[in-house]
Amino acid sequence: MMHFQTMGPADQSSNNHDEIEGNVSGELYEVEDTEAPVLNNNVATLKLAFNTVLKEPPVPKSLPAHVDLLTAVQHFDSENWSSVRYSEVQKLYCSQPAFTELETNDELKPFDKFSNLSVLERGFAAITQALIKQGETVESCFDSLVTWARTTPKLTPESLQDKIKELFIEGPFQKISNDVLQLACGHRADLIQQRRDSILRSVKDKYFKESLRKIPPSPQFIFQKDPLSSAIEKQGGVSKCFWPVRPPTQNKPAAQAGPNQTNNAQKAPAQDAYDPSGLLITMPRPFLPVPAQGNYNFVPTA
Repeated sequence: MMHFQTMGPADQSSNNHDEIEGNVSGELYEVEDTEAPVLNNNVATLKLAFNTVLKEPPVPKSLPAHVDLLTAVQHFDSENWSSVRYSEVQKLYCSQPAFTELETNDELKPFDKFSNLSVLERGFAAITQALIKQGETVESCFDSLVTWARTTPKLTPESLQDKIKELFIEGPFQKISNDVLQLACGHRADLIQQRRDSILRSVKDKYFKESLRKIPPSPQFIFQKDPLSSAIEKQGGVSKCFWPVRPPTQNKPAAQAGPNQTNNAQKAPAQDAYDPSGLLITMPRPFLPVPAQGNYNFVPTA
């Protein structure tokens, strides 16, 4: 008689070599991913950037806030524009020597053809000394501020603000700064008035000249653009209102002579104040613009 032995679950598992026990980790039996990698389409491509640079303007554009401030202190677009004076303030900053116009040597006085420029030179000399005093005042204010901070036991933002206000706003620094601005704006108003008077000398009718004189300058034009254009148009145009411009008389060299043979060649100034019409060079001295606020020391020439 044949006997059959019954096998339990444990025996079946040990004999079945193809089966994997449930507690065995599957890390060694993971199926390797054989799919192709996906390309990232968001990667930026390399491109050459092309650009051109515009030429810088000869005079940069002003900030609107600065234009508004200058219009206010210079009183442009106002009938009071010519009332910005400098004479009284200038006396405070002129001194001998150096800080006034340089005196012409006695031997050279007969040859000083443009002594009226001494008025402008005196103004720059006064502004120079005012700026020097302003710098000295700033140094003194900072020294006082530092000394005060060292000796103040309880320094607060409020006390610091009050001290700065005392030194820089209520002290001499603010006065000197206003004096410098008064000198600069006053001299500029004087120069603008001289330029306007020089133009108005060519107006034919004296009543029309006075009407043009009432047109104030603007921040951009020596006469407000629209009122001036309207006034000239009502009078029939520029040719009806102004005398024709006379070309300056110059001694021209002979045809066979080279351009460097003449001794009357005009030289351009060193600081871009070149007058292409030769007006200031060829104009007789009695007709040079007279400063409105300075002293014009006219000495007739032979």
